[in-house]
Amino acid sequence: MSMDVPGDEPEVMVLTLTDLGDDRTRMEISQDCTTQEAHDQAEEGSQMLLDSCAAYVTAT
Repeated sequence: MSMDVPGDEPEVMVLTLTDLGDDRTRMEISQDCTTQEAHDQAEEGSQMLLDSCAAYVTAT
C-alpha cells in the first residue's frame, strides 16, 4: 500500500497477514518514517486501520 503526500515522495506501508490456523489471522503493519512526526502520524493511522479491521471481524 502507499500513501501520496503532496510535495513529497509516496510513503509505502506493508501489510503482512499470517494464517495462525483455527480461523485466526495475525495482521502486521510496517512503515519506514523519516521524522518523529511522520512516525507518530503513521502509528495513529495504522492503529485506526487495525481497530476498524478488528471491529469488522468481530461483528461478523
